[in-house]
Amino acid sequence: SDGIRRLNPDVEVIAINGDIAYDVGIGLLREADAIIGCVDSRWARYCINRLAFRAGRQWVDGGIFGLTGTVRVFTPGKNCYACSLTTDELNELRHRMPCSGMIRRAMESGHAPTTAIVASVIGAIEAQEALKIASGKKSSLEGRMAVYEGETMDMKVVRLRHTMMIAHVTKSGSL
Repeated sequence: SDGIRRLNPDVEVIAINGDIAYDVGIGLLREADAIIGCVDSRWARYCINRLAFRAGRQWVDGGIFGLTGTVRVFTPGKNCYACSLTTDELNELRHRMPCSGMIRRAMESGHAPTTAIVASVIGAIEAQEALKIASGKKSSLEGRMAVYEGETMDMKVVRLRHTMMIAHVTKSGSL
């Protein structure tokens, strides 16, 4: 947050290092201009989604797995993280597994581990969307998802159908 203050001393950044389910109050999120989820599990995303929607605030979510990353913006009444989860993903919520467990499973199955480059690309897109939200502009990812494929260097944005999001991308580029 010191680096952000050097760029703009009028910006207040509150970085929270704690358990989202127990250490963050809804009042703090009500005061936020933008919420960026930088978390390592579906459980944490689920908790942010619940808090953000109760606070009436949009939130930006980024996810990385291997050499692939995604960014979505969730808006109360329009789209929902919990609604985007498949049955298997909802079942995984019970385990509350952090990324380290998912990475270990991926490596055991022969997939590439997440890289700092993918995390940087996704973080930059998250920051861009949060700045739009904080400045009162409409997020370009509301109802859509940016997908970055580090292995092929492809970037695409796919439209999410309805308020209920489905987790499989079709060949037409829609979810």
